[in-house]
Amino acid sequence: MNREQPITEAFVSLTDTVADDVDPLTLLRRLVEHCVSLTSMDAAGVMLANARGRLQSTVVTEERVELTEMFQAQVSEGPCIDAYNTGVPVYSDDLVADEDRRPVFTPPARAAGFAAAHHQRPADVAEDLVRRRLSPEAVLAQAS
Repeated sequence: MNREQPITEAFVSLTDTVADDVDPLTLLRRLVEHCVSLTSMDAAGVMLANARGRLQSTVVTEERVELTEMFQAQVSEGPCIDAYNTGVPVYSDDLVADEDRRPVFTPPARAAGFAAAHHQRPADVAEDLVRRRLSPEAVLAQAS
């Protein structure tokens, strides 16, 4: 199967959820599942801002992602928080190398089994994409 087929199927799947009678969480669940299946990421989650602007874990592909998201929200530190606060995507290809920037967040994220994390902020949503392994680029950077 070529790469375009699963992408097309993902868009069709997401389009099926755009109706008045469909729970918005269904759309978000499908979104995170497609993010994992179509990328090199191992897990994904979406955090939404509540009325007070605090991020809350909404949908995840794994419980460990939810725990990591909740921890970020509690301590107000982590790549997801950074992406949400600045509006700029955060790419942390090696959490250990970035630990000085997020000393409270990194140990529990590593303990949860994550080595890298990418975060986006569309509107009042913060999307987490996490990887258990370092990216090839991070491995090369460590070797140099």
